[in-house]
Amino acid sequence: MRTTNVFFPRSLWTSCSRAGEGRVSILAVLGVFTFGLHGAGAETPGELRVAPGPVGNAVIEDSDDESSAVEIDAHDHAGHVDRPAPLGFSLTEGWLDEWVHSDYSSAGTPYVHAFGIEPAFLCRDLLVSGAFIDGAEGSEYEVEAELELALTRRIGLVVEGGYAWLDPTDESRADGIGDIGVAARFLMVECETFLLSVNTGFEFPTGDEDRDLGAGETIFVPSIATWLDLGRNVTLQNVVGLEHGFTSKDDVFYWGGALIWSLYTEGGGSGSGGGVRAHMPRGMLNLIAEIGGELAINGDDRGAGTGEWLFGVSYSVSSQMEIRAAISVPAWNPRAFENAVTLGLIYHF
Repeated sequence: MRTTNVFFPRSLWTSCSRAGEGRVSILAVLGVFTFGLHGAGAETPGELRVAPGPVGNAVIEDSDDESSAVEIDAHDHAGHVDRPAPLGFSLTEGWLDEWVHSDYSSAGTPYVHAFGIEPAFLCRDLLVSGAFIDGAEGSEYEVEAELELALTRRIGLVVEGGYAWLDPTDESRADGIGDIGVAARFLMVECETFLLSVNTGFEFPTGDEDRDLGAGETIFVPSIATWLDLGRNVTLQNVVGLEHGFTSKDDVFYWGGALIWSLYTEGGGSGSGGGVRAHMPRGMLNLIAEIGGELAINGDDRGAGTGEWLFGVSYSVSSQMEIRAAISVPAWNPRAFENAVTLGLIYHF
């Protein structure tokens, strides 16, 4: 099954069952990509720009009120920063531009990580999670780390790996590292209220297939992810993708999305005098609901599909540290999965 906010669709448990029992995925609420066109033409009231300032500083100016210029430390990630104008649907700009560090869109809406799908936005985050999975044929404990690293304004790198302890009902216990994943993320559409990214990833068979810790083959995982601002700090994230095994030639289609509502329990949000926050403020609470599924389109499991619900919450204990928890249950056709509990943290750097 899919673990906490990982790029790749399978966890260690279902990676090992590729040719046998069905696979499980923790995904999110299915969304339609065309919804993104709703926000494609939106404009930011009061365009923001950076004016030259002293060394190490920048002056943020609001075009609606030139007298509201505020001088801030350009390296103070706890403050407010300026965001360049969105690239829109242009594919000729921004590929080598410097990535501007902010956990908010240019409209001031937060970029929040879902649990079961890769995001459309680029970031520099370290995600660490631990999960307990209760299955029909045993249980599994797993820990995982994922690094999401924005390289430029449009290009990002994702690397993840994990360790699992398997306790099958009718077999001996096993533990070890699982398959390691590496992916590139390309931001293709950037509007004020809508993002679309293309992800190209590979899972490498570093886990021991004989001990049910890996798939035993290299898996190609292309996908498309979107982010949509619905207003009032409510966002919808979606993904569709394919898993292709180079050796088995098995293909699995998967989909998902996440509906997220962000609340400020201690005040905060976008800046009132210029720019938007670089990091989410302490006390930010995110309520997350996800559903998704996958369907084998060839191979021994052709036509077999599964679905899952996930309900989670995350909370910012500081401007750079976020803790979170979720519970997952089958939505339909449960296969080797009854429920799962996930705990984790995100460090924004």
